[in-house]
Amino acid sequence: MMPNEASPRIAICRLGTMSDAILTLPVVCALRDAFPSAHLGWVAEKRCSSFIGRHPALNAVIAFDSRRSRSVSNLYRARRLLKAERFDVYIDCEGSLRSGMLGWQTGISRRIGFAGRGSHVFNRSFTTETIRPVFQHVTDRTLELLIPLGIHSPRVRWRLPIPPSARTWATKWRRNISHANITLLDPGTALGSRYWNVEKFAQVALHLHRSHDHRSIICWNNEAERSFAKQVVSRSKEAASLAPTTDLHHLSALLEVSNLYISGNLEPLHISVALGTPSIDLQTRPNASSQGIYRQPALHALQTRRSELKSGPLELVRKLRFTGRTRGEASLEDVFEAISKFEIQQSLMRSAA
Repeated sequence: MMPNEASPRIAICRLGTMSDAILTLPVVCALRDAFPSAHLGWVAEKRCSSFIGRHPALNAVIAFDSRRSRSVSNLYRARRLLKAERFDVYIDCEGSLRSGMLGWQTGISRRIGFAGRGSHVFNRSFTTETIRPVFQHVTDRTLELLIPLGIHSPRVRWRLPIPPSARTWATKWRRNISHANITLLDPGTALGSRYWNVEKFAQVALHLHRSHDHRSIICWNNEAERSFAKQVVSRSKEAASLAPTTDLHHLSALLEVSNLYISGNLEPLHISVALGTPSIDLQTRPNASSQGIYRQPALHALQTRRSELKSGPLELVRKLRFTGRTRGEASLEDVFEAISKFEIQQSLMRSAA
């Protein structure tokens, strides 16, 4: 049974990066769907709190600065704010020692967390109910924490909080591009890569234009990235344009009106997936099945390419050194193949419509 079943007061705790927060948003949506009159709060990382605080399903956000987690005043403030909200249930989506202690110290009577994989061994000392997750991806695992509240296999929704003004701006910007399809190409973290240089990104833009009639928009976040993006545009033979200046909200709005997103930056990749925009990750991540982009085919180039599977470890190292790639990078051929698969999927969807 739920305390105050008609309108329970439920707190979610998930600190960490913006990526962690985005992957946890479906929990808020599922709770709001199940309990329309509930009072929902989130203990969030301070640097993520302004973004999360815009979510329409939330009633309260309690900002916590984990960089000051040992500060007595920081802990006291978070505990005081949690107590003031008079929560009935505390859902520990983080599973750390810190998140477990925070729920216990506030005296919330019902504290739900993970058992086994996904939680710190001492975290379980502070929970009253535990769930042993069966799913691999962190988004599916956190949704399993809702089972004690009677929520089973909820629809995965994100309802990403994008301000209406940002959406209006992105719509107007999109109307100025005559191409039917646009791809946001985001070099981002590739600036330090020997393999993913200006020429490689320009080749991707040319391939998208010549083979699939896509206009590429090259994203940037600071002056170094802007300089790199301008070089990509100049090498792409008019197949690409420079993206406008954006913050996180306006980048999210641009992703919403785009047809494809290609990047090695995990945070905007999660945002893109949350918005339903097909995405290609330029990194081959060892933890992609648990924390990678949700339900989208990540590029595991070095594990899946047949020619390299036949190679011994020394030969593979020689190939990587020759091309300048690292073990964490997809190849140009992998990206072209992923783009072709995306186009086939889109064609099938248009035929079925």
